Amino acid sequence: MTCAQFVALVLLAGALLGCAPALHIEKVSAPLPTYERVTMEEALREEVANSPVSFVLNHYESNYAWERAKIFFKEHTTGFLGERKVSPDKLLLSNIESAKDKYVYEVERSRSAEGFRYHITCFSNEFAGLDQSQVNARNLARFIRMGQLERSLLEG
Repeated sequence: MTCAQFVALVLLAGALLGCAPALHIEKVSAPLPTYERVTMEEALREEVANSPVSFVLNHYESNYAWERAKIFFKEHTTGFLGERKVSPDKLLLSNIESAKDKYVYEVERSRSAEGFRYHITCFSNEFAGLDQSQVNARNLARFIRMGQLERSLLEG
């Protein structure tokens, strides 16, 4: 196609489109998207609240998880005495001996076919703050499982 033929084709197309009847465009309004405003603390609290307190980790992940559990006890409790063997296949970390800590944490680790099963509990030493003790337990479970501790949600 030569340059002259191309120009002629473009002019012809323009003329044809110019003669075409005008399109009627109807404005349709779409529903507005709905959203919820959530603060960072609310989002973190929800994420922690959805963390399981019982889970299984493979052998490789479990080594790091168990060390994170010990770090938590050393940094956030006063009555941690180290790990205790409850049975041949079960170890326990706890600060239950401490009267100074507002919350008592227990981490059980037992062997399973897939690796190690963890179960985390937390309860209040003061018979109050039961909701917060659940947040604390789930926060610790999340830290052990994933290495993420939300200190701002940790009380006691």
